[in-house]
Amino acid sequence: MSVIVKKVTDEIYKQSQLNYSTSNFLQSTEIASTQLERRNFLDSQRVVFEKNGHVIGQAIINIRKRYRFFKEAIILQGPLLDYTNMDIVKECFEALEIYFKHEKVSRFMIHPYLIQQQIDTSLNIVKDNQYNDVIDYLTSCGYVHTVHSEDTVHVVGQMFVKPLHQYDNEEAIYDAFSNALKRDLKKFDESHVKVRELQEDELDTFYRILVSTGGRKGFAVQPFLYFELLKKYFKKDARFMLAYLDCKAYTDYLQNQIDAFQNRIVELESSPLSKKTKGYITDAKDQLQSYVKRQEQFEQLHVTETFLPLSSYLFMCYGQEVVSILGGSYREYLNFGGSTMINWDMIRYAYRENKDYNFYGTIEVADSQNKTGNFNYKRQFGGELNVLIGSFTKTINPLMHLVEKIKK
Repeated sequence: MSVIVKKVTDEIYKQSQLNYSTSNFLQSTEIASTQLERRNFLDSQRVVFEKNGHVIGQAIINIRKRYRFFKEAIILQGPLLDYTNMDIVKECFEALEIYFKHEKVSRFMIHPYLIQQQIDTSLNIVKDNQYNDVIDYLTSCGYVHTVHSEDTVHVVGQMFVKPLHQYDNEEAIYDAFSNALKRDLKKFDESHVKVRELQEDELDTFYRILVSTGGRKGFAVQPFLYFELLKKYFKKDARFMLAYLDCKAYTDYLQNQIDAFQNRIVELESSPLSKKTKGYITDAKDQLQSYVKRQEQFEQLHVTETFLPLSSYLFMCYGQEVVSILGGSYREYLNFGGSTMINWDMIRYAYRENKDYNFYGTIEVADSQNKTGNFNYKRQFGGELNVLIGSFTKTINPLMHLVEKIKK
């Protein structure tokens, strides 16, 4: 019996949505509920691929208008299938095209959640061409294949992932970090930078930081409703994390350090001045100056809050991974390392939940040659750059195909 594609309820879809190696939050019934309520698409359909009464795949299909008169379907990071079985892949994609014709869809775009290439932190290719058979089959069926080296409007092109299953404990994860990262974490911790999860009625704190970051970096921000709905439907699996500064504890810490080094200098200067002692004095004065400078810089910020928000990020804890979706930091507080502290906190959380840690969309890979950029920051935590297989687009309506040619 051939494969059929059919719409199903929220409950039926949810029963098997985590049964695939490619399961991800963009192919969940929760994201379909989110999209349906926010009305970002004409429709968000839950479908399953069924053969002989058994579900062998499923997908969340988003429908939108194109060129005013045509319907376009988008499957973000899906469909969910066993891509190691090409017989299943062929049967399901054949059934999917039949389904789209029945639904009067003119064009469809598919973004499988498949890792085509893995690259280490030194930009050496570790694995390559992992799904060439899928690419060859789809292109032979008339799909246009596009590889995204950067993120697109809909999905990420590549993502930095830190597998955690090889570590015996959290201390082993920390010990594997570079000395520079360990120094930063120690400094931020001593500065009393804390991390906590925002409650549902506190999401505006996350949103203000995100909007500020978007304005600084030039990226568009979804309406606040989108994040409210993610929390509504994903519940505890959508974690909005905040890094903040305990201001009194920080100022007390600075003053205690200043007092300690001032006393140390007095003590040393009252001792016989050997070459070794002079070195200690020089070092103590440098340390003192550093803390005095930090104290002056903080005073110039004119902070009035007891607990100062620094950075905030949204994480989706879904399937086998904890995914850092998006977020940001206030520019004036970047030196407190809020983002770094959030990442470290959530890496430990992922480890305790037996999941991998996914930094998600990763850009500016070439900039790492100059020790700058998004990829350079993420690779200090250790992991691998996973390049996804890309997008596949097919137009099945001849009239829309003609319109596309004219628009070009």
